[in-house]
Amino acid sequence: MMSSSNTLIWMTSFRVCINIQAKAKEVTPVDEQKWKQWRERITIYVLTQKFSSSKDLYKVLEQTMGRDIVEAGPRESIWGVGIDVSEVQSENLFGRALVIVRESLAEQHFLLR
Repeated sequence: MMSSSNTLIWMTSFRVCINIQAKAKEVTPVDEQKWKQWRERITIYVLTQKFSSSKDLYKVLEQTMGRDIVEAGPRESIWGVGIDVSEVQSENLFGRALVIVRESLAEQHFLLR
């Protein structure tokens, strides 16, 4: 069972991921090679803006310090790992981006603490 802070970070992160995916789908024609080259940097930028804009959101992210973050969407093998974390090999782009943002904000001694 998820704790309330884990649930909050999951819900918040999921909404951001859906928004990024939706915006990406609006771009036509899609240059897959460019998207693959830039998607992680764009995701990290958006998540940095989101989690540095709110002391409460940052605290939730900070509570995951020292742990991996995994997006476990049922059909998600790029942004997440699918539903069964133990059997899926995927990119987990979104989870990795959250970890990078968390560590970056911690290194910067995030100002809203």
